[in-house]
This record gives sequence, structure tokens and C-alpha cells, in this order.
Amino acid sequence: MNIALMHIVLEYVAALFCLFVLFSLSSDFKKGNTLTRPLFILFLVNFTLLVCDALAWGFRGYEGPVGTIMVYASNFMVFACNFCLLSAGYKFTHEYLKKFDGKPLRWLLGVCYIACAIMIIALFISQFSTLFYAFDSHNLYYRADHYLYLVAVPAIFIVIAIVVVAFNVPIVRRTSCLAVLAFWILPLLGVSYQARNYGIAVSNMAITIALFFLFVTYQITQSLEEAERAKRAQHLQTTVLRSQIKPATLYRTLDDIGELIETDKEAAYDALGYFSDYLRGVTDTIMEEDLIDFEDEMKTTTGYLNVRKLHSDMDFDYELDLAERSFAVPALTIQNLVTEVLNGMRDDAQGLKSEEAKQTKERLIIKTSIKGDTDLVDIYREANQDIKLQFCRTDRDHLRYTDIAKQLSDRLSATLLVGEEDGKLRYARIILPLSDDTTQTTSEQAAQA
Repeated sequence: MNIALMHIVLEYVAALFCLFVLFSLSSDFKKGNTLTRPLFILFLVNFTLLVCDALAWGFRGYEGPVGTIMVYASNFMVFACNFCLLSAGYKFTHEYLKKFDGKPLRWLLGVCYIACAIMIIALFISQFSTLFYAFDSHNLYYRADHYLYLVAVPAIFIVIAIVVVAFNVPIVRRTSCLAVLAFWILPLLGVSYQARNYGIAVSNMAITIALFFLFVTYQITQSLEEAERAKRAQHLQTTVLRSQIKPATLYRTLDDIGELIETDKEAAYDALGYFSDYLRGVTDTIMEEDLIDFEDEMKTTTGYLNVRKLHSDMDFDYELDLAERSFAVPALTIQNLVTEVLNGMRDDAQGLKSEEAKQTKERLIIKTSIKGDTDLVDIYREANQDIKLQFCRTDRDHLRYTDIAKQLSDRLSATLLVGEEDGKLRYARIILPLSDDTTQTTSEQAAQA
């Protein structure tokens, strides 16, 4: 087997592997992982590189107009794809370090993009000159005097990337960080070898092997994140169940119903129905691993509101304006946000004088609507409907809503906005993607809402 045929076979086998990975990654786009898109681009560019390099070898020395076009075009694409891989690799590294709280590439990313664009323009000029390479009358490829610039520029950026990633090894996940490090080291070795030797494209094989390790690490990371999400969801379910069915709450509600039996049997009968609906909703939905219909969530929430109205610690009304109902949410999401808003009402009422408290009757509003490509669920005190909203953060200020925000983000790619005043929740807004495309970013959702 001659070297050209062996080269072509190796590159087509590697291209088939890239094609398989591309199909695998295409199913991960809806999971909202920020690494999926740059990794997909890396494999797509590498697939193009391998196919073009195989064509360059296949048409090497092939005379005639067709041979001339294929040799010129394929060689240009090979070098251009190398620079596209460099910029895509920088983008992946930047997103990886940012995802795992490392020190990302920041301005280096822009510098890399500009350098790669300049080199691709220089490559285009080289097609009509002898800047980096040339072709003879038999369509054979030869390196020109300035060829080493094609190697030196990527090598410099690769070394910089290695230094940055190595610096981040103690900060981020060590195993996956080593895979990212290997992604840069292997091509550097391949490029260094190929700068001195012309033959089999060792750098292409090195890039493919590095991408293989990167893909395996990505799959392991995905599995670990899914396990973490499942664990977090289970923890939230247990926490919510404990908070909803406290003995003191049960006894207090039963005492209130008992007092009603003596004064208003019909009201007591209704209250018992509300309490039954609430308990049934909590126990039926709390262990649900899948999302539940918004209608079912609202049955539980309505039962809770009516039970809460029995208590003497506050006096309030509520209004449901549910223009949109055809979506799903994690169990007890709405009800927990309602609880936080009501607790703020209660605290405010307790701070008033008795006469002033009697004259103050607040209204809680739950409203659903469609805006742009999102469903909106708004839960707010009527008096605070114009309060400024902000993203639910995971710091101490928003710690009470962190689990709810993570549930919405992990399972629906949804966003939670909150409006607080004096440490009390006065407005909560859930932004849910309307379509099946859940890759919309948090900032895009907030801008639409």
C-alpha cells in the first residue's frame, strides 16, 4: 500500500468517526450545555479538514482542469480548516474554563479570531502567488519559503492555550482539564513534526485523537451533571415535602376547621375540601420525577391558598388570571413561590398596628401570558406589580429560591426573576421557552420578558 492510499484510508476512517460524534452531539443541543455547540463545531471543522486533506492526496499530481481545481481548493480548505480549528478550540477552552469557574481566555479569544482571519486571507493570496506554497505544472504541491509562518502562528497560540489551561488545572475539574490540555499538546507535537517532515498528516491524526479524548471526557461530564441534577431534584422534593407537611401546620389547620364547624358548618365543609385537595396534591406530585401539568400544579396551589386564608395571621384575597395553561412545571414550583410571597404579606401585616392591619387587605395575583417565544408565569402582590425584577442569584440574598431556580433551569431551561423589598419576596416571574428549542439563553429570555 503506497503512502497516498494509506493516507486517504486513515483520514476517511477518522472522518467517519467525526460524523458519528456529530450525530451524537446533535441530540444534546436541547440539554443546554454550553460546551455542546463549540464541541460540535470542532468536530464539524475536523470532519471537513479530513475529507479535504484526503481529496488533496487523491488528486495530487492529477493533471487537467478538474485536477487543478480540486488540488487548489482542497489544499486551501485544509489550511483554512486548521485555523478554524484553532479558533474553535479557543472558544471551547474559553467556555470550559468559564463553566467550571476557572480563569477564561477573555481577550485572548478575540486576538485568536483576528489572527486566524488574517492568516486565512493570507492563504487566499497564496493561492495566486508563492507566499506559503506553490503548485507545479503537474499539480504537485510544494512548500514555499514562508511556509513556516503557517506553522508558527498556530504553534504560538497553542502554547498560550496550554499555559492558560495548565494554570487552571488546580482550580477546575482535574480529569477533564487534563483532557483539554491533551487537546492542545497532541496537535502541537503533530504540527512540530510536520513542520520538518512532509508526508502523512500527523497533525490531522493528532487532532482527531485529541478530539476523541475530549468527546469521552464530555460524555463523562454530561453523565456526572445529570446525576447531580437528579440528586438535587430528589433533595428538593424531600425538602419541600418536609416543609409542606409540618405537624404544627396540620394541627393548626385542623384546629381552624374545628372552630368553623361550631360557627359555620358549610364553610367548614368547604375548608375540609380545600385541605384535602391540598394534601392530595402535595402527596401525589412531590415524588413525581417528570414535570407535571400546570393545571395540576394550580389545583394544589389553589388548595393551599384557601387553606392559608383559614389562618388568622393575615387577611388577603387572591386572583387567578390564567390566559395560558398548556405547559408543564416541576412539582410545587408555583406553590412554593406563592408561599414566599404570602410570608412577606404576613410579616408586613404583623408590623402594622391592629387597627391599621384590619383596614389593610392585600391581593395576591397569579397570571400567565405569552410574550414573544416564552410563556410567562407572574406571581405578585398587587401593590408591588411595578417592582424591579432581577435574576435569581445563588448568593445569600436569594438562597431561598436557589433550588427552585435550579429546577427550572435544569429541567426546562427556564429562568426565575425575583423582585424583593426589605428582604421579602414581592414579585416572582418564571420565563419558560414556548417551543421545543430550549437552547435559548437566559439573557435572551429576560430581554424578551
